[in-house]
Amino acid sequence: MVLPALVSDAAADPELGQRLREELIEQRKKQSVAVLDRAVERGALPQDADVSTVLDMWARLMLFRSLFYGVRLDEQSIRGLVSATLASPPRTVFVDQPSAA
Repeated sequence: MVLPALVSDAAADPELGQRLREELIEQRKKQSVAVLDRAVERGALPQDADVSTVLDMWARLMLFRSLFYGVRLDEQSIRGLVSATLASPPRTVFVDQPSAA
């Protein structure tokens, strides 16, 4: 598998890690943010949905399954992930708001 080797190499080589972030990860993240922002505009996600956290959660799941199980998410898994996100998305936390406690 290429991904575990690439992750290992990026961890050992800061320049490689930076290039991966700039040329691969950040470009894809920008595209994904645009898609989720449209979901917020349509009302599919609440206005206070933490889009960045959604993307981080999805990326972690995909990376975990790829690195430790050697599998990619199938269509059913992706649909489940999207459904779970729509049902209970992570929300931004505003410091100036009183807590519910």
